[in-house]
Amino acid sequence: EDVQFRAVFFGLEPRWCQILGMCDQGTTALSQLFKDAEKDPYSFSWVTMVNHITTIYEADEKLNRAELLICTEPLAGCLMLRQIAAERGRILPLLGYFGVALLNSCPPEDIRTFWSAFAGVGGPRGSQERDPSKLAILAVNNLILSEQIYYQSGRRMPYVRAHGLYTGMSYAPSKLNDVLVWRAPLFMYPTTRCAIARFMQGMPEYPIYFRFMEEDESIQYSEVAKYKAVTLIPWDHALMTFYELYSARIPLLLPAAEWMYRFLYQRGQLSVVSECTSQ
Repeated sequence: EDVQFRAVFFGLEPRWCQILGMCDQGTTALSQLFKDAEKDPYSFSWVTMVNHITTIYEADEKLNRAELLICTEPLAGCLMLRQIAAERGRILPLLGYFGVALLNSCPPEDIRTFWSAFAGVGGPRGSQERDPSKLAILAVNNLILSEQIYYQSGRRMPYVRAHGLYTGMSYAPSKLNDVLVWRAPLFMYPTTRCAIARFMQGMPEYPIYFRFMEEDESIQYSEVAKYKAVTLIPWDHALMTFYELYSARIPLLLPAAEWMYRFLYQRGQLSVVSECTSQ
């Protein structure tokens, strides 16, 4: 039986909504709140955040009438929304698909509050049937995060790899001598660019041209698929860019394993660690 639904996007990255072409843009006040909290986390306690979100929730009909919450990050914000809805007698089931540490954007002095709220989400199917307020399906897009969550909370979340099929991209090389070098927010990116440029100066007849993306540049998926290959210098362990390119069957040039370990944790996505303090 077909289910009719309307998706409203309240996320930090509006481009995902544009890519999917299936959702209305909700108020930007919610995303702006989390951006402000990221700049000064100690000024935004759990209670302060809930108060701000409550104001936004009550003013936005799309938000206060929602019947399902699809959450990626930050989980803390989704737990706050569930808390606000529950205080108004509304059950807000959660569909969570996580790619970064659960404690990402959690108020630093309210870790215990976070784990207490997390303990009230999901669990065995039987317990959810007995207590609808726990209704949730949670999964992660990488095994490292699954292990981290198990260490922190004792809960094992299933791993479901991202496929990025929304790109509609499929490898169709027409630039047979061109390799696209994907931009990376690492110091290694400009140094690699410099090294390859010097290498190419010494070998002008080398048959491959390395095309480096600029920092603020975006390229259409259909254009990416035309390159012979893509060079990717990973700055995180679970890049959506990798999933998108891999699913499109585009040949990928990646650093060797010993270099991978040096790059993956420079951005610190998995550095937010705390043991579970709630039962």
